[in-house]
Amino acid sequence: MNHAEKCSTTALAADFSGTLMSDGYAAYRSRLLRLRCWAQLKRKTRGLAESTDRQCAQAKARERLAQPPPATTHAHAIEQLRQLCLQHQHASHKALRELAREFLNDWDVIVRPLHDPRLPLTNNAAERQLRHYVIARRISFGTRRPVG
Repeated sequence: MNHAEKCSTTALAADFSGTLMSDGYAAYRSRLLRLRCWAQLKRKTRGLAESTDRQCAQAKARERLAQPPPATTHAHAIEQLRQLCLQHQHASHKALRELAREFLNDWDVIVRPLHDPRLPLTNNAAERQLRHYVIARRISFGTRRPVG
């Protein structure tokens, strides 16, 4: 078993020592070495910004994530984003409130790649590697039958 196979089979094991790229699922928050996928966060903020709700349209999170800023040159913009999240964590609009809380819950994990440029911003490479298996499972109805 090569290193990549070992990592892929043990990523959720307690003794896994690598960095886990995750979505917003709360069960992953216990992982110390974790990153959030910026592509997923960008999709969420774009959907919120494109909302017809006036309060959501005023939330400028989409522009903050459109161009991932280096932490050293855009510290003020990063702090503004954090302040927007703090401001909207109790908003009456459910989607805005949930997104603000999601950012705040995972703040350190989200900004970690800004402090270490060797870390990836997205999990796109891994998703591309799994794409053929996911397609094969889907067209064979692998998860829609009792044996799947």
